[in-house]
Amino acid sequence: MGLFGPPNVEKMKAKRDVKGLIKAMGYEKDATVRKSAVEALGEIRDEASLDPLINALKDSNKYIRKAAAEALGKIGDARAVEPLIVALKNSERLVLPYASEALSKIGALAVEPLIAALKDSDDVLRQYAVDALAKIGDVRAVESLIATLRDDNMKVRKHAAEALGKIGDVRAIEPLKTVLKDKHVRKHALDALGKLGWQPDKSEAGAYYWIALGNWNNCVIIGASAIEPLITTLDDPNWDIRASAARALVSIYRKAALSEEDRLRILSKRDEIISPRKEHDDSGDNDCGNFPTHTDRYVVRDGLDFPL
Repeated sequence: MGLFGPPNVEKMKAKRDVKGLIKAMGYEKDATVRKSAVEALGEIRDEASLDPLINALKDSNKYIRKAAAEALGKIGDARAVEPLIVALKNSERLVLPYASEALSKIGALAVEPLIAALKDSDDVLRQYAVDALAKIGDVRAVESLIATLRDDNMKVRKHAAEALGKIGDVRAIEPLKTVLKDKHVRKHALDALGKLGWQPDKSEAGAYYWIALGNWNNCVIIGASAIEPLITTLDDPNWDIRASAARALVSIYRKAALSEEDRLRILSKRDEIISPRKEHDDSGDNDCGNFPTHTDRYVVRDGLDFPL
């Protein structure tokens, strides 16, 4: 410690004075000094600082907790894995990405604990555990990430799809094709499938691929296998997408060689296709300036022509 002032962290860092920096972490008069000491220990990467840095993950100051997570990632000691996973569960948003990044830097030694974390009840912990596994890229995580495609949390499912694309194991192809039915995850699953070398075929998965790209003609070419994906798309919140899906269904009904069952599936949606819809319209200027209007705006969407 300085005789008449705060500890000189830069001087101690230059001398690689680990004991002095650990002592400076306890300088309660100035949080910036404590944070600088943590950062310096991360640069020095001496194992003697491991326990003090782990303890700093519970510091009352979030910026010191963030710096401690970064420092532990730089040291890369497996003994920090469990404390960092706890930090993922208990920290606020500022600290989370740094704890996840630290785990990814520790690498292979963090894989099994991160896989176990995928079963935790905390949504945020599962999401950041997925992110760390994606960065590590270890194939041991593939089966658990495939299972996570069915997670209850939409964000976790999205991140799992992205992770499988980054890891690049072909075992993920069929499960990713299955989750194309999930409209919230579809784009992420398609990106992952592209990285895995999958090419759209004339299956339902292929139809979902072309729906995502807005290529409705290719859905018509696919024919019967595109019926269910198109019917699902009739519930899309975007009217233009719904109308395009409806037109594709009408075209398949008229042009494709369909079984009676497939024809009946399309006919079961006929009323939905041809009936006008009254919908809330969020477009247009608000005549009341900055004040909310109490008048609901609606627009009538015309149905499509679908003669039998």
